[in-house]
Amino acid sequence: MGRSISLWTIGPSTLAVLLCAIAQPPVPAVGETIQLAYKTGSVASRVFTPAKSKFGGKPFQIRGEQGTLQVGGQAALFGVRYSQATKAFYGALDTDGDGQLGPREYVKFDPTMSASYNIKLGEDDYAVRLANVRISQRGVGGPVTGITGGYVINSCYMGTYAGLGVRLFDDNLDGQFTQDGKDAIAVGRSMFAIPLGKTHQIGKSHYDLEVSADGKQVTLTPVSGLELGVVEVAFRRGMQCLALYSEDGDRSYDLAASAKTGIPAGSYRLTYGVLTAGKMSTVLKPTDKAPVYEIEAGKINTLRLGPPLMVGFHANFSNGMVTVSPNVQVFGSGGEEYSFDYSGGTGRPHVLMLEGKRQIMDKAMEYG
Repeated sequence: MGRSISLWTIGPSTLAVLLCAIAQPPVPAVGETIQLAYKTGSVASRVFTPAKSKFGGKPFQIRGEQGTLQVGGQAALFGVRYSQATKAFYGALDTDGDGQLGPREYVKFDPTMSASYNIKLGEDDYAVRLANVRISQRGVGGPVTGITGGYVINSCYMGTYAGLGVRLFDDNLDGQFTQDGKDAIAVGRSMFAIPLGKTHQIGKSHYDLEVSADGKQVTLTPVSGLELGVVEVAFRRGMQCLALYSEDGDRSYDLAASAKTGIPAGSYRLTYGVLTAGKMSTVLKPTDKAPVYEIEAGKINTLRLGPPLMVGFHANFSNGMVTVSPNVQVFGSGGEEYSFDYSGGTGRPHVLMLEGKRQIMDKAMEYG
């Protein structure tokens, strides 16, 4: 709670880019197929994906104490119960596929009302994490009337190509891997996955990818003769990820890795981004006002993104005091929204008052 990144100090300066966009030299178009193995643990759970970052996971709503979730394209029974002994709620997912919730399938929710499960779907394993679970009851200690929350993929398929790890995520939890931006890919040690498309950068080269529907193998074919455009952004530092996905649905790039070397010319939209400062971070995501970015080959392309920023909030004035709702929205010049938490702890907003260039007041707001 209360973590944020200070964007007020970011000026309009852009990154200094010394490279001009050039065409890639021709390379042999020989595809190589690699096998990917099922993985859980931190290689999957710590990774940001578009669904995690933009929506906080796939939302669900259940009436009563039990219902079904769509996991891996199949319906899986989920339910909750309250333990008088531990004074805590437990959640269970039908992990063995017998259509029932057994005692061993119940997991105690952590303080954030989250829990992780490994589930068997036919011959495949699947790992999911439920988060921000909210349980409604009829009266204190009464029967459960409803459950809401979200769930995300907590596993991936992983292999190695050219010494770099390649991880695929079933980001929409439908049990199939498709290359239309609904699933995700992370390359190397990156903790940020981007939409899974048909053309990606791996290392310093660009490849056409062909992914099997089960995510267990991928064929990579070097692409030659691409016309690239270098990209500038407003963030001088702290940009961990800035994912762009092409309008034609073929190409997906992370500017944290590709901005200076260039991405193929074409029309792109922002998927999401992550900025950090120390241990603080914020997610930026597009709104319906976000533009289409036209990347031109042989040029330095500057994205309309970042400062100047606009803050939206609701305020009331009463008894000589201004009260501001905790729901503060911050938007950038490209129509992107920055996700902040002003509920407490660090990152409380400041009120800055100026008369011309003379500062009259700079004071942190109080909670209460």
